[in-house]
Amino acid sequence: MVKMSPRRLHHWLWLFVLMGVVAYALAEDLTLTTYYPSPRGVYKEVRTSGDVAIGTTAAPQARLQVVRATDATSLALLVEDAPNDPTPLVLDETGKLGLGTRDPKGPLTITGAMTDPVGGNCPAGYEWYNEDGDGTIDPQECRQTTLIIQATGRVGIGTGAPVASALLDLTSSTKAFLLPRMTEEQRDAITPRVDGLVIYNTDSDQIESCCDASGNWKSASGAPHGVQSFAASGPFTVPSGVQQVTVESWGGGGGGTGSVSGCSTVTIGGDGGGGGGYGKQVFTVTSGATYTVVVGAGGAGANGSSCPSCGCGFADGAQGGTSSFKVGATTLVSASGGGGGEGGGAPPAAPGGSSSAAISMNGGVGGFGSADDSSCQPAPIGGDGGYGGAGGNGGSATGAAHCLTNGIPGNAPGGGGSGASGRTGGRGGDGAPGRVVISW
Repeated sequence: MVKMSPRRLHHWLWLFVLMGVVAYALAEDLTLTTYYPSPRGVYKEVRTSGDVAIGTTAAPQARLQVVRATDATSLALLVEDAPNDPTPLVLDETGKLGLGTRDPKGPLTITGAMTDPVGGNCPAGYEWYNEDGDGTIDPQECRQTTLIIQATGRVGIGTGAPVASALLDLTSSTKAFLLPRMTEEQRDAITPRVDGLVIYNTDSDQIESCCDASGNWKSASGAPHGVQSFAASGPFTVPSGVQQVTVESWGGGGGGTGSVSGCSTVTIGGDGGGGGGYGKQVFTVTSGATYTVVVGAGGAGANGSSCPSCGCGFADGAQGGTSSFKVGATTLVSASGGGGGEGGGAPPAAPGGSSSAAISMNGGVGGFGSADDSSCQPAPIGGDGGYGGAGGNGGSATGAAHCLTNGIPGNAPGGGGSGASGRTGGRGGDGAPGRVVISW
């Protein structure tokens, strides 16, 4: 047995008292309550006025700090109504929060229906809003679900049962879906451009999607964003942000010929002019660049004549002009005009125009005039003008019942003029001018 002198015992007692005072002064309030007599039993209550850390010996960084276990399988937080509760509140070791599930699949996973404290339920697809504060579900407190995210990844807005084949199901009879609205400049700043992007273009007032074959935005309705039509030649400046244009061109229609009388007492109606050709092609362009548009003029109709002998010549209608789209001196695409009507009502017929474009259509050929004798019964009829390729009809001379009828002008764009009817030298109809239309 170790014996201690009263003096040394006195010193040790004072040391223990001093240590206890210091520890009390430095320690936070902590109350542990357990069941007697085991001081090592299960504590019923743990109280502290300071911060608490679980899973670490470092100073707490919050009122409650939980550091995940090194085995990476423990839940950081588990709240149960009873042991092994299948629908607890959990916070797993990666920060995912689950309500009604032990296995949250995302940042927030909610499983189960909304039920009031007395066991009532709202119908499927509805949620409970405890508006009167009584804690029980009243019929008027069941509102249709406004947002649901299912474990399968489907999202429903305005419905509690999104369609199985849809990733996002928006349901409403009073609200519309509002796309992002922006100017063309803002749209063009979007990167990267991927197929399927959709916006509302406030400059063109159209819904647009990305992307076309050239990687550009396109109208969702298929209609062009903008259109500029040229009935006369002039410059075209590419609008800001536009990288592709579609050019359609029609050549001018050919002029018809006049009627000729007096040769062996036979009168011949004039031949119709040919229709202008048509072409369509897509071009990659530079925003802000200027291009030249040339619109072909319609060919003038020829005057008829009175010929006292069969050796007289016949005047032909003028050919229609060529329409084109150019950069500098280089022609990118063109459509030629229709040929002028041939005098005398004999072959060849006035040819229709053609085009160098990727998509093209030739203009129609002019018709032949008919002949009669000097009695003017029936009156000689001029030939119809040829139709413009994918454009205007040619002038029609059919049905003339007089001894003098001038030819009918062709219809724009590119219709050929008809030949004159009658036996006293009527004038052939003028061909219609061409046209160039640029869309983007």
